[in-house]
Amino acid sequence: MLALGWGANWPILKIGITEVSPWVFRSLTFLPSGMLLLALARLNGHPLAVPRPFWPPLLVASTLNITLWGMLVLYGLSFMTGGRAAILAFTMPVWASLFYALLVKKLPSRQVVYALIAGTTGVLLLWLGDPETQARNAWGPLLVIVGGAMWGAGSAYVKHTGFPVPTLVLTGWMQLLGTIPVALIALLWDWQNIGTPGWPQYFSLFYNIVVAGAIMYWIYFTLLKRLTVAMSTIAMLAVPVVAVISDAFWLWKFPLWIDLGALGLIGVAVALALNKPA
Repeated sequence: MLALGWGANWPILKIGITEVSPWVFRSLTFLPSGMLLLALARLNGHPLAVPRPFWPPLLVASTLNITLWGMLVLYGLSFMTGGRAAILAFTMPVWASLFYALLVKKLPSRQVVYALIAGTTGVLLLWLGDPETQARNAWGPLLVIVGGAMWGAGSAYVKHTGFPVPTLVLTGWMQLLGTIPVALIALLWDWQNIGTPGWPQYFSLFYNIVVAGAIMYWIYFTLLKRLTVAMSTIAMLAVPVVAVISDAFWLWKFPLWIDLGALGLIGVAVALALNKPA
């Protein structure tokens, strides 16, 4: 579900920011997503309070997982196709595993290393197979990769901190707190850069509020809570596979042999992440 929901979103996201400026887009999607998640938590009988000692870590997690990740990827996406941006963003498992190893002061297992090598090779192969992306502004790929690193660091930090609240509550608060600086910039400056949105942009906003912003974030942090950092993040390498297929559907541009080979490597990485060693 996560691979389908987030993978399909990359070309949808690209459509959204063609007319709705990035800071405004994130404000209009993350704020309602956060409120929706907290409302669902309340309906399920969960208290919304976060213990006072965990508020500083919550602010750090919100900044990494929502503010920095969200804005860096949107600006990088403006220079690239959705599928290729997703491919570079999902170098995230490498960063997550490395940051978590630093936090717990423990080297990742050999199987995790093999999975990281296979998955990252597949990701880079997909990018190398697209001369158009390589020829464009180098800021696009750089911003997306840095965004992926911020998300990886945030995932490792959330796992290591072990917030003592339900996932719905944690994800909802992260969405709200991480969007505050984004909304301020949107109000002070970025609202002037809005174009003339039509139904594709409204659909993109709706999808990013309900599906990509609320449901998929809740699923992701639920997985992160139940699985190891390596397993939950490497399995996410299936997302760019779906993103590339979605791009082919939207742009009518079919994958090449280099794409298929890369997707095979990503499949190997996911299999390694989800199977215990003998």
